[in-house]
Amino acid sequence: MNIQCPNCETIFDLQKNHKINSKYKCSVCNHIWLEKKDKPNQINSAEKANLKTIFIINTVFLFLVILITIIFRDHLENIDSNWKALYRFFDMLIPVQ
Repeated sequence: MNIQCPNCETIFDLQKNHKINSKYKCSVCNHIWLEKKDKPNQINSAEKANLKTIFIINTVFLFLVILITIIFRDHLENIDSNWKALYRFFDMLIPVQ
């Protein structure tokens, strides 16, 4: 865990996990401060917004890939025998009548 002195901005590498609110004394400038550490399982609102945006983008991308494979089925089946085998496999899973 790294902490930084707010007075002289020296960075210290601590080997142990310390409490959430701990007092520290800088060995360089002798400044004493209270370090407030967030709980590691808490996610701030910016990270939540980023995760939501990533989820939406991935969902849209997956939808587009599925839509393209459905729309261009005839063309893809004629390109390669692997595409034809893939579509046959899906046809066996979901029989269309």
